[in-house]
Amino acid sequence: IVSLAVAKTNGVEQLAEGATTTYTVTLINGGGAVAGVNWTDTSADMNITAITSLDGTSGTCAITPTAGCQNVSIAANSSARYSVTAEITALVSNKSTVTNTVSVNGANCTAAAPCTVADTDKLVTATHFTVAKTAPAVVLTGQALTYTFTISNSGQMPSDAGQLITVADTLPTGVSFISATP
Repeated sequence: IVSLAVAKTNGVEQLAEGATTTYTVTLINGGGAVAGVNWTDTSADMNITAITSLDGTSGTCAITPTAGCQNVSIAANSSARYSVTAEITALVSNKSTVTNTVSVNGANCTAAAPCTVADTDKLVTATHFTVAKTAPAVVLTGQALTYTFTISNSGQMPSDAGQLITVADTLPTGVSFISATP
């Protein structure tokens, strides 16, 4: 008897707008017979960009019109693993989470061995830098003029350690650059 189940994870709990994530989909045949499996991967919040077998499992995979694989042969008491890459399209202003669901057509599905499983992650805004520039309202000719730049991150994700942030500013006519300090 064929007994199918599916597991899915991307190993994270939050995703940023516009980010790319990779899920591992594991199809499990806990039965004593070979299973011919079709499975689909769906989400209204992301675009599936690639599906790749991680263990050389047979089957025909596609990302359109429906993401998933057909005619996957899974030996008795065995499993097949796939990598599914997706780009997040949802916006935090409209949603607080994103969900990606995989479904398997199969026999003998139960709550303990489901044929549909979802991975839900918190949706956060990516790093979003803004720059504010201040200077004295009045400067006399020949005196030093000091500009102060304040860089802020209004996103929900921190900047990466060591991330290089470049600020470029065009000086007005008659002003010469002397020095800068971080």
